[in-house]
Amino acid sequence: MKKQIFILALSFISVSTLFHSCQKETIPPPQPIEEEQNAFAAPDSIQDLVGFFFATKEIFLIDPQYLESVLQFVGAFPTTDGRFRMHFVHEDGQALEYSFAVQLVPSPQLYYMMGELEDSEPQLEDQDKEGKWKLYKHATCPDKNNVAKETSSCETVANDADGAKSKKTANDAYKKCIYNSNENNLCREVMGKIGTTTYYEKLNCLGKKIRTEDFNALKCG
Repeated sequence: MKKQIFILALSFISVSTLFHSCQKETIPPPQPIEEEQNAFAAPDSIQDLVGFFFATKEIFLIDPQYLESVLQFVGAFPTTDGRFRMHFVHEDGQALEYSFAVQLVPSPQLYYMMGELEDSEPQLEDQDKEGKWKLYKHATCPDKNNVAKETSSCETVANDADGAKSKKTANDAYKKCIYNSNENNLCREVMGKIGTTTYYEKLNCLGKKIRTEDFNALKCG
């Protein structure tokens, strides 16, 4: 019965036709995946992208060939209104629930529609850090961090609202999806904290710390 409900829900999803004809003409052909990949190579950002979730738009763009695989991977389940729900626990322990519509967009158009959605969203300081996901085929999440911890040199700050004169950025070590030749493998990257910027009252990152700010990027999650 659950299988029938799931299949029925999928039948309400229609293939996207939001691309303008001019955009179709200007889309460059995707570059082929190289035959040899090293252990830390990333999946192809265009060809291997099979899903993009945008929480603030309540939409999940999915390549139709991977529709069922992606929904099962993220634990999504259909609702009676033709939409879907899924639960997600962030790395800080926060439990989230999302309601969304699915839009089928074949690759490589999915990559370009993702860009359109991101461009249409105002850049808000308090933007939901968990609200953007990318899912790749040909990819897995490594067992160990593959992005090294790094601390930047001190930088001068001009016209800071709190009077800071300099800042230093510290990147955490974290994981990014890596290439895997099995196209049935899926890897998800979620927007989350990857580092902190500290602001100082004096030049050369000396004196009192004025404030610290976390910054986010996509990482395995």
